[in-house]
Amino acid sequence: MTDSKKQSSLFLLACTLFALTWSNSPWSQSYEAVWNFQAIGLSLRQWLNEGGMTLFFFLVGLELKRELLWGELSTAKKAILPVFGALGGMLIPGLIYSLFNWGSPAGAGWGIPMATDIAFALGALAFFGRSLPASLRVFLTALAVLDDLGSILLIAFFYSRHTSILALGAATLVLFFIWTLQRKKADPSLTYLILCFALWLALDRAGVQPTLTGVIAALGLSTESFKVKKLEKTIEPWVTWAIVPLFAMANAGISITSGHTLSLNHPVCLGVLFGLALGKPIGILASTSLSVRTGLGHFPREITWRQLTGVACLGGIGFTVSLFVSQLTFPEGTLLAEAKLGILLASLLACTLGWILLRDRKKLLI
Repeated sequence: MTDSKKQSSLFLLACTLFALTWSNSPWSQSYEAVWNFQAIGLSLRQWLNEGGMTLFFFLVGLELKRELLWGELSTAKKAILPVFGALGGMLIPGLIYSLFNWGSPAGAGWGIPMATDIAFALGALAFFGRSLPASLRVFLTALAVLDDLGSILLIAFFYSRHTSILALGAATLVLFFIWTLQRKKADPSLTYLILCFALWLALDRAGVQPTLTGVIAALGLSTESFKVKKLEKTIEPWVTWAIVPLFAMANAGISITSGHTLSLNHPVCLGVLFGLALGKPIGILASTSLSVRTGLGHFPREITWRQLTGVACLGGIGFTVSLFVSQLTFPEGTLLAEAKLGILLASLLACTLGWILLRDRKKLLI
Protein backbone atom coordinates (compact mmCIF):
# COMPACT_ATOMS: atom_id res chain seq x y z
CA MET A 1 0.00 0.00 0.00
CA THR A 2 2.80 2.36 0.92
CA ASP A 3 4.73 1.73 -2.30
CA SER A 4 1.53 2.17 -4.32
CA LYS A 5 0.88 5.54 -2.66
CA LYS A 6 4.43 6.64 -3.44
CA GLN A 7 4.19 5.59 -7.08
CA SER A 8 0.78 7.20 -7.64
CA SER A 9 1.95 10.47 -6.04
CA LEU A 10 5.05 10.51 -8.25
CA PHE A 11 2.91 9.86 -11.31
CA LEU A 12 0.50 12.65 -10.35
CA LEU A 13 3.43 15.00 -9.79
CA ALA A 14 4.86 14.05 -13.19
CA CYS A 15 1.51 14.78 -14.87
CA THR A 16 1.35 18.16 -13.14
CA LEU A 17 4.89 19.09 -14.25
CA PHE A 18 4.07 17.89 -17.77
CA ALA A 19 1.00 20.16 -17.86
CA LEU A 20 3.03 23.15 -16.67
CA THR A 21 5.79 22.45 -19.21
CA TRP A 22 3.34 21.91 -22.07
CA SER A 23 1.32 25.05 -21.32
CA ASN A 24 4.50 27.18 -21.37
CA SER A 25 6.23 25.55 -24.32
CA PRO A 26 6.26 26.68 -27.98
CA TRP A 27 3.33 24.26 -28.37
CA SER A 28 1.23 25.95 -25.67
CA GLN A 29 -1.64 26.57 -28.11
CA SER A 30 -1.99 22.83 -28.61
CA TYR A 31 -2.47 22.43 -24.84
CA GLU A 32 -5.71 24.41 -24.90
CA ALA A 33 -6.67 22.97 -28.29
CA VAL A 34 -6.49 19.40 -26.97
CA TRP A 35 -8.45 19.98 -23.76
CA ASN A 36 -11.01 22.21 -25.48
CA PHE A 37 -11.66 19.61 -28.19
CA GLN A 38 -15.43 19.08 -28.44
CA ALA A 39 -16.82 15.58 -28.02
CA ILE A 40 -20.60 14.98 -27.80
CA GLY A 41 -21.35 18.56 -26.86
CA LEU A 42 -18.66 18.97 -24.20
CA SER A 43 -14.92 19.65 -24.29
CA LEU A 44 -12.49 17.01 -23.05
CA ARG A 45 -11.78 19.23 -20.03
CA GLN A 46 -15.51 19.44 -19.25
CA TRP A 47 -15.88 15.67 -19.55
CA LEU A 48 -13.07 15.24 -17.03
CA ASN A 49 -14.35 17.97 -14.70
CA GLU A 50 -17.97 16.86 -14.80
CA GLY A 51 -17.84 13.15 -15.61
CA GLY A 52 -14.43 12.06 -14.38
CA MET A 53 -14.77 13.93 -11.09
CA THR A 54 -18.11 12.21 -10.54
CA LEU A 55 -16.19 8.92 -10.37
CA PHE A 56 -13.62 10.61 -8.11
CA PHE A 57 -16.35 11.70 -5.70
CA PHE A 58 -17.86 8.22 -5.91
CA LEU A 59 -14.57 6.89 -4.52
CA VAL A 60 -14.63 9.61 -1.83
CA GLY A 61 -18.16 8.50 -0.94
CA LEU A 62 -17.01 4.88 -0.65
CA GLU A 63 -14.11 5.93 1.59
CA LEU A 64 -16.48 7.96 3.73
CA LYS A 65 -18.89 5.03 4.01
CA ARG A 66 -16.07 2.69 4.98
CA GLU A 67 -14.86 5.07 7.67
CA LEU A 68 -18.40 5.55 9.00
CA LEU A 69 -19.14 1.83 9.18
CA TRP A 70 -15.83 0.25 10.14
CA GLY A 71 -13.15 2.92 10.44
CA GLU A 72 -12.14 5.96 12.43
CA LEU A 73 -15.59 7.58 12.15
CA SER A 74 -17.56 4.55 13.29
CA THR A 75 -17.86 5.74 16.92
CA ALA A 76 -18.10 9.19 18.47
CA LYS A 77 -14.93 8.58 20.51
CA LYS A 78 -12.91 7.78 17.39
CA ALA A 79 -14.43 10.53 15.27
CA ILE A 80 -14.02 13.51 17.61
CA LEU A 81 -10.33 14.22 16.91
CA PRO A 82 -10.48 14.12 13.06
CA VAL A 83 -13.88 15.90 13.07
CA PHE A 84 -12.44 18.79 15.09
CA GLY A 85 -9.33 18.79 12.92
CA ALA A 86 -11.36 18.93 9.71
CA LEU A 87 -13.60 21.74 10.97
CA GLY A 88 -10.67 23.89 12.06
CA GLY A 89 -8.77 22.98 8.91
CA MET A 90 -11.62 24.35 6.79
CA LEU A 91 -12.64 27.39 8.83
CA ILE A 92 -9.23 29.07 9.24
CA PRO A 93 -8.14 28.77 5.56
CA GLY A 94 -11.49 30.21 4.44
CA LEU A 95 -11.09 33.14 6.85
CA ILE A 96 -7.53 33.83 5.72
CA TYR A 97 -8.57 33.85 2.06
CA SER A 98 -11.46 36.18 2.87
CA LEU A 99 -9.11 38.61 4.65
CA PHE A 100 -7.08 38.98 1.45
CA ASN A 101 -10.11 39.28 -0.85
CA TRP A 102 -12.82 40.90 1.28
CA GLY A 103 -15.21 43.06 -0.74
CA SER A 104 -13.77 42.10 -4.15
CA PRO A 105 -15.29 39.89 -6.87
CA ALA A 106 -12.63 37.32 -6.00
CA GLY A 107 -14.14 36.90 -2.53
CA ALA A 108 -16.26 34.02 -3.82
CA GLY A 109 -13.16 31.82 -3.87
CA TRP A 110 -13.09 31.35 -0.09
CA GLY A 111 -13.82 27.63 -0.56
CA ILE A 112 -10.69 26.99 -2.65
CA PRO A 113 -8.16 26.55 0.22
CA MET A 114 -10.43 24.35 2.34
CA ALA A 115 -9.78 20.92 0.81
CA THR A 116 -7.07 18.31 1.40
CA ASP A 117 -5.90 16.07 -1.44
CA ILE A 118 -6.11 12.51 -0.08
CA ALA A 119 -3.86 10.92 -2.72
CA PHE A 120 -1.09 13.52 -2.57
CA ALA A 121 -1.15 13.86 1.24
CA LEU A 122 -1.04 10.11 1.92
CA GLY A 123 1.56 9.65 -0.80
CA ALA A 124 3.74 12.32 0.79
CA LEU A 125 3.31 10.67 4.19
CA ALA A 126 4.38 7.34 2.70
CA PHE A 127 7.64 8.93 1.52
CA PHE A 128 8.59 9.88 5.06
CA GLY A 129 9.20 6.32 6.21
CA ARG A 130 7.57 3.28 7.68
CA SER A 131 8.70 4.20 11.19
CA LEU A 132 5.83 6.63 11.68
CA PRO A 133 2.90 5.34 13.79
CA ALA A 134 0.07 3.72 11.83
CA SER A 135 -2.42 5.83 13.77
CA LEU A 136 -0.89 8.91 12.13
CA ARG A 137 -1.88 7.68 8.68
CA VAL A 138 -5.31 6.71 9.97
CA PHE A 139 -5.82 10.21 11.37
CA LEU A 140 -4.76 11.86 8.10
CA THR A 141 -7.05 9.56 6.09
CA ALA A 142 -10.08 10.33 8.28
CA LEU A 143 -9.21 14.04 8.25
CA ALA A 144 -8.90 14.15 4.45
CA VAL A 145 -12.15 12.22 3.93
CA LEU A 146 -14.03 14.62 6.23
CA ASP A 147 -12.33 17.54 4.52
CA ASP A 148 -13.57 16.36 1.15
CA LEU A 149 -17.05 15.81 2.59
CA GLY A 150 -17.06 19.43 3.75
CA SER A 151 -15.93 20.52 0.30
CA ILE A 152 -18.71 18.50 -1.29
CA LEU A 153 -21.27 20.25 0.90
CA LEU A 154 -19.76 23.63 -0.02
CA ILE A 155 -20.00 22.74 -3.72
CA ALA A 156 -23.64 21.71 -3.28
CA PHE A 157 -24.77 24.83 -1.41
CA PHE A 158 -22.45 27.62 -2.56
CA TYR A 159 -20.93 26.69 -5.93
CA SER A 160 -23.95 25.54 -7.87
CA ARG A 161 -25.58 27.53 -10.64
CA HIS A 162 -29.12 28.91 -10.95
CA THR A 163 -31.69 26.46 -9.64
CA SER A 164 -34.48 24.94 -11.71
CA ILE A 165 -37.33 23.88 -9.43
CA LEU A 166 -38.69 21.40 -12.00
CA ALA A 167 -35.32 19.67 -12.47
CA LEU A 168 -34.73 19.72 -8.73
CA GLY A 169 -38.06 17.99 -8.26
CA ALA A 170 -37.03 15.35 -10.81
CA ALA A 171 -33.74 14.83 -8.94
CA THR A 172 -35.68 14.40 -5.69
CA LEU A 173 -37.89 11.78 -7.34
CA VAL A 174 -34.85 9.87 -8.62
CA LEU A 175 -33.33 10.05 -5.14
CA PHE A 176 -36.52 8.50 -3.78
CA PHE A 177 -36.19 5.58 -6.22
CA ILE A 178 -32.53 5.11 -5.27
CA TRP A 179 -33.49 5.12 -1.57
CA THR A 180 -36.26 2.58 -2.25
CA LEU A 181 -33.83 0.31 -4.11
CA GLN A 182 -31.37 0.59 -1.22
CA ARG A 183 -34.08 -0.21 1.33
CA LYS A 184 -34.81 -3.43 -0.54
CA LYS A 185 -31.10 -4.28 -0.21
CA ALA A 186 -30.97 -5.07 -3.89
CA ASP A 187 -27.62 -5.73 -5.51
CA PRO A 188 -26.31 -2.93 -7.77
CA SER A 189 -27.65 -3.55 -11.23
CA LEU A 190 -28.33 -1.87 -14.55
CA THR A 191 -31.38 -0.25 -12.91
CA TYR A 192 -29.18 1.32 -10.25
CA LEU A 193 -26.74 2.64 -12.87
CA ILE A 194 -29.60 4.09 -14.94
CA LEU A 195 -31.00 5.82 -11.86
CA CYS A 196 -27.58 7.28 -11.04
CA PHE A 197 -27.20 8.58 -14.60
CA ALA A 198 -30.72 10.07 -14.41
CA LEU A 199 -29.74 11.77 -11.15
CA TRP A 200 -26.60 13.16 -12.80
CA LEU A 201 -28.68 14.67 -15.62
CA ALA A 202 -31.36 16.01 -13.25
CA LEU A 203 -28.80 17.68 -10.97
CA ASP A 204 -27.06 19.21 -13.99
CA ARG A 205 -30.35 20.63 -15.27
CA ALA A 206 -31.25 21.78 -11.75
CA GLY A 207 -28.11 23.89 -11.53
CA VAL A 208 -26.58 21.68 -8.83
CA GLN A 209 -23.10 20.25 -9.39
CA PRO A 210 -23.80 16.83 -11.00
CA THR A 211 -20.53 15.45 -9.60
CA LEU A 212 -22.38 15.12 -6.28
CA THR A 213 -24.08 12.11 -7.89
CA GLY A 214 -20.90 10.15 -7.15
CA VAL A 215 -21.17 10.66 -3.39
CA ILE A 216 -24.92 10.02 -3.36
CA ALA A 217 -24.49 6.81 -5.37
CA ALA A 218 -21.77 5.55 -3.02
CA LEU A 219 -23.69 6.33 0.16
CA GLY A 220 -26.85 4.81 -1.34
CA LEU A 221 -25.33 1.36 -1.79
CA SER A 222 -26.61 -1.35 0.52
CA THR A 223 -23.83 -2.48 2.82
CA GLU A 224 -25.42 -5.89 3.40
CA SER A 225 -25.74 -6.79 -0.25
CA PHE A 226 -22.61 -5.12 -1.58
CA LYS A 227 -19.01 -5.30 -0.43
CA VAL A 228 -17.95 -1.67 -0.21
CA LYS A 229 -14.30 -2.53 0.35
CA LYS A 230 -14.18 -4.72 -2.77
CA LEU A 231 -15.81 -2.05 -4.92
CA GLU A 232 -13.42 0.56 -3.54
CA LYS A 233 -10.44 -1.57 -4.54
CA THR A 234 -11.92 -1.97 -8.03
CA ILE A 235 -12.58 1.75 -8.56
CA GLU A 236 -9.46 3.14 -6.88
CA PRO A 237 -6.90 2.19 -9.59
CA TRP A 238 -9.01 3.86 -12.31
CA VAL A 239 -9.36 7.04 -10.28
CA THR A 240 -5.74 7.05 -9.06
CA TRP A 241 -4.01 6.21 -12.32
CA ALA A 242 -6.40 7.68 -14.92
CA ILE A 243 -9.03 10.18 -13.70
CA VAL A 244 -6.93 12.27 -11.29
CA PRO A 245 -3.76 12.40 -13.45
CA LEU A 246 -5.78 13.40 -16.53
CA PHE A 247 -7.63 15.98 -14.44
CA ALA A 248 -4.27 17.37 -13.33
CA MET A 249 -3.00 17.52 -16.91
CA ALA A 250 -6.16 19.31 -18.06
CA ASN A 251 -6.34 21.84 -15.22
CA ALA A 252 -2.88 22.39 -13.73
CA GLY A 253 -1.41 24.13 -16.77
CA ILE A 254 -0.71 27.81 -16.11
CA SER A 255 0.47 29.65 -19.20
CA ILE A 256 2.69 32.52 -18.11
CA THR A 257 2.94 33.73 -21.71
CA SER A 258 -0.81 33.65 -22.37
CA GLY A 259 -1.35 37.34 -21.68
CA HIS A 260 -2.32 36.91 -18.01
CA THR A 261 0.15 38.79 -15.84
CA LEU A 262 0.67 36.49 -12.87
CA SER A 263 1.89 37.95 -9.59
CA LEU A 264 2.69 36.43 -6.22
CA ASN A 265 1.29 39.63 -4.69
CA HIS A 266 -2.17 39.08 -6.15
CA PRO A 267 -4.82 38.75 -3.37
CA VAL A 268 -6.19 35.50 -4.84
CA CYS A 269 -2.76 33.88 -5.00
CA LEU A 270 -1.89 35.09 -1.48
CA GLY A 271 -5.26 34.04 -0.08
CA VAL A 272 -4.95 30.51 -1.45
CA LEU A 273 -1.25 30.21 -0.60
CA PHE A 274 -1.54 31.35 3.02
CA GLY A 275 -4.93 29.69 3.43
CA LEU A 276 -3.57 26.25 2.52
CA ALA A 277 0.05 26.39 3.70
CA LEU A 278 -0.56 28.36 6.91
CA GLY A 279 -4.29 28.24 7.65
CA LYS A 280 -4.57 24.46 7.34
CA PRO A 281 -1.94 23.52 9.97
CA ILE A 282 -3.05 26.30 12.32
CA GLY A 283 -6.70 25.29 12.04
CA ILE A 284 -6.04 21.56 12.42
CA LEU A 285 -3.68 21.97 15.38
CA ALA A 286 -5.80 24.54 17.20
CA SER A 287 -9.02 22.55 16.87
CA THR A 288 -7.50 19.18 17.77
CA SER A 289 -5.75 20.76 20.75
CA LEU A 290 -9.08 22.22 21.84
CA SER A 291 -10.78 18.83 21.61
CA VAL A 292 -8.02 17.21 23.71
CA ARG A 293 -7.95 19.97 26.35
CA THR A 294 -11.73 19.84 26.77
CA GLY A 295 -11.58 16.07 27.17
CA LEU A 296 -13.73 15.42 24.10
CA GLY A 297 -10.96 14.04 21.92
CA HIS A 298 -8.49 11.26 22.66
CA PHE A 299 -4.89 11.90 21.60
CA PRO A 300 -3.10 8.63 20.66
CA ARG A 301 -0.11 7.99 22.94
CA GLU A 302 2.14 6.81 20.12
CA ILE A 303 1.80 10.15 18.26
CA THR A 304 3.85 13.22 19.18
CA TRP A 305 2.68 16.78 18.67
CA ARG A 306 5.59 17.29 16.26
CA GLN A 307 4.28 14.44 14.13
CA LEU A 308 0.75 15.79 14.30
CA THR A 309 2.07 19.19 13.20
CA GLY A 310 3.76 17.52 10.22
CA VAL A 311 0.50 15.80 9.25
CA ALA A 312 -1.36 19.10 9.69
CA CYS A 313 1.09 20.66 7.23
CA LEU A 314 0.41 17.87 4.73
CA GLY A 315 -3.26 18.81 5.07
CA GLY A 316 -2.31 21.96 3.17
CA ILE A 317 -1.84 19.94 -0.02
CA GLY A 318 -5.14 20.93 -1.61
CA PHE A 319 -4.59 20.20 -5.29
CA THR A 320 -7.37 18.05 -6.85
CA VAL A 321 -10.46 19.36 -5.03
CA SER A 322 -8.99 22.87 -4.72
CA LEU A 323 -8.41 22.98 -8.48
CA PHE A 324 -11.95 21.70 -9.00
CA VAL A 325 -13.47 24.42 -6.77
CA SER A 326 -11.35 27.09 -8.48
CA GLN A 327 -12.77 25.97 -11.85
CA LEU A 328 -16.29 26.35 -10.44
CA THR A 329 -15.54 29.76 -8.91
CA PHE A 330 -13.72 31.66 -11.64
CA PRO A 331 -14.14 31.74 -15.42
CA GLU A 332 -11.07 31.37 -17.57
CA GLY A 333 -8.80 34.33 -16.92
CA THR A 334 -6.40 35.93 -14.48
CA LEU A 335 -8.28 35.04 -11.30
CA LEU A 336 -8.34 31.34 -12.20
CA ALA A 337 -4.64 31.40 -13.12
CA GLU A 338 -3.79 33.12 -9.82
CA ALA A 339 -5.82 30.55 -7.88
CA LYS A 340 -3.98 27.71 -9.64
CA LEU A 341 -0.63 29.35 -8.91
CA GLY A 342 -1.54 29.65 -5.23
CA ILE A 343 -2.65 25.99 -5.09
CA LEU A 344 0.56 24.70 -6.68
CA LEU A 345 2.85 26.85 -4.51
CA ALA A 346 0.92 26.00 -1.34
CA SER A 347 0.99 22.28 -2.09
CA LEU A 348 4.76 22.42 -2.65
CA LEU A 349 5.31 24.43 0.56
CA ALA A 350 2.99 22.17 2.59
CA CYS A 351 4.83 19.06 1.38
CA THR A 352 8.20 20.63 2.25
CA LEU A 353 7.11 21.62 5.75
CA GLY A 354 5.65 18.16 6.31
CA TRP A 355 8.91 16.55 5.24
CA ILE A 356 10.94 18.76 7.60
CA LEU A 357 8.77 17.82 10.57
CA LEU A 358 8.22 14.13 9.80
CA ARG A 359 11.63 13.12 8.46
CA ASP A 360 13.70 10.60 10.36
CA ARG A 361 16.59 12.77 11.48
CA LYS A 362 18.70 9.74 12.44
CA LYS A 363 18.63 8.51 8.82
CA LEU A 364 18.93 11.93 7.20
CA LEU A 365 21.80 12.04 4.73
CA ILE A 366 21.83 15.77 4.03
